[in-house]
Amino acid sequence: FGVTHSEDIFVTVGEIGAIDYSTNGTNWVQQLIGQTNMLSAVAYGSGQYVAVGTNGLILRSTDGIGWINSRVGVVTLLPDIIYAGGQFLAVGRGGTIVASTNGVNWVLRDSGVTNNLAGIAYGKDIFVAAGSVGAVLSSGDGVNWTNQNQPASAMFTDVAYGNGFFVATAVGFGSGIYTSPDAVTWTRQNTTSS
Repeated sequence: FGVTHSEDIFVTVGEIGAIDYSTNGTNWVQQLIGQTNMLSAVAYGSGQYVAVGTNGLILRSTDGIGWINSRVGVVTLLPDIIYAGGQFLAVGRGGTIVASTNGVNWVLRDSGVTNNLAGIAYGKDIFVAAGSVGAVLSSGDGVNWTNQNQPASAMFTDVAYGNGFFVATAVGFGSGIYTSPDAVTWTRQNTTSS
């Protein structure tokens, strides 16, 4: 479900604790790490690969091959993780945000919401987390979060940053593509068929 890379190796994660790695993107090795939890996302930074998944599972590795459990004490799905601004930030159900500067020691951050969070992105020195019931949170430091309160019908599934804009996708009644230049003002975009 997730993929990341460093200068030396690609790492993917998925169902039943599946972790695969490749040094060239063509030849892959599947690792059996003894986990039955789903892994949903993986990020690389500060010399560590960090994978997150169900039941609050957090795994870390210095080489993408040998993995160590680094549970933070939450027991919820963590669907996304990012390394940016000198720290890992993972988001999850019930407004969960956990942070680490090194992938080893983790702290729980107060998001100020109980909405399920599904995605996290970083751009313009701003973190953005998006999730259910219109939750779009922004933070300049990954510690203090502000809910930008989008339409409650928007069930955000992911968020990314590029070309000067944050882009969030949503499903449900408020489904669509939402963009923002500043993580505060969001606009639902019209799409056309090709």
